[in-house]
Amino acid sequence: YLLQVRLTRAAALLAEGDLPVKQIAPMCGIPDEYYFSKLFRSHFGHSPRAHRAMGRLWRGSQPVGAVGRR
Repeated sequence: YLLQVRLTRAAALLAEGDLPVKQIAPMCGIPDEYYFSKLFRSHFGHSPRAHRAMGRLWRGSQPVGAVGRR
């Protein structure tokens, strides 16, 4: 459960910002960036870099004012 919470937080940080994986990994409780990347890929099925790219594409396709609405 804790790993899922950490990786979900990491996914949000990757999609929303420009912090490097090297900084995000320890912020989420995983001090080794390479191990973090391995866990992330295993959990989500794609790399942290790919997740960031998808987050940027998703944000770019949202109408103005739609971010954060559900």
